Amino acid sequence: MSKSQQKSTKKCWFGVKTVYKFDALSNDCPDPVFEERVVLFRAVDFNQAINLAEEEALIYAKEGNCKFTGFVNAFIIADEPAEKIEVYSLMRTSKLSEQDYLDHYYDSGTELTQKQE
Repeated sequence: MSKSQQKSTKKCWFGVKTVYKFDALSNDCPDPVFEERVVLFRAVDFNQAINLAEEEALIYAKEGNCKFTGFVNAFIIADEPAEKIEVYSLMRTSKLSEQDYLDHYYDSGTELTQKQE
């Protein structure tokens, strides 16, 4: 078998985003909550990275008492994970202004995050 016929088995790093739905986190937060997670995987290609992420997502959902929505988005990491290495990126087109974009996608007021002061 020639080298060109051999399937590559070299594993690369992937950052894979998955999304989950919690019915409610507590009495203080009775509304449904969605969580976006980015987890690192080593895989030979996007398909394997996505399959690994889906398997992990089902375990996470079961242990976390939430529902895996089925959303998976993978990003190949060009370098070995280390400080200042990008592990996930998503680009989308939008006609929103910078502030409207951030407000719409990242600061709608419904996020359960701590604000840095």
